[in-house]
Amino acid sequence: MYRPIKNFLGTLDLCWWVCFGIVIFTIDQATKYFAFNINEFQYSMIPGFFDFMPVINHGIAFGIFSEYFLTKAICFFTVLFLIGLLWVIKFKRKIYKSILPEILILSASLSNLFDRIFYGGVLDFINIKVISGYSFPIGNLADILIVCSVTWLIIDLMFLEKYNARKMLYE
Repeated sequence: MYRPIKNFLGTLDLCWWVCFGIVIFTIDQATKYFAFNINEFQYSMIPGFFDFMPVINHGIAFGIFSEYFLTKAICFFTVLFLIGLLWVIKFKRKIYKSILPEILILSASLSNLFDRIFYGGVLDFINIKVISGYSFPIGNLADILIVCSVTWLIIDLMFLEKYNARKMLYE
């Protein structure tokens, strides 16, 4: 039997979180499928700011470590990271924290790992330009979810931990 997890959305059974993770994985894979299988997909949504440009990234951010033997190492360390994240979710979570960012990181990382295994690299297609001449690395929905979720966890660790500790003292 799955144990219920209490968080800001209330108490939800772990089975529902697994289903949510599968939905996120599927949505990310669907966006990659459309990005790479629709003819003439490369175009500018907002000229000079937001472009769709399909590429296969064999390395990590900025294409670093894109050599063939390092791609296998990236897969290996991704699997280790995912095992560690599952361990944290199962054994080391605090009851008052949300499981949502961990589920988002897990499902997005699995989606990128799926790409590495089946396509030899991560399928990226979102190009956001900040200042003329400079743009963020081309990414995908999974990358955006990972960045947002890690930011959420950092904010949670820095600020909400103190708030929740004080709150628990006065209850």
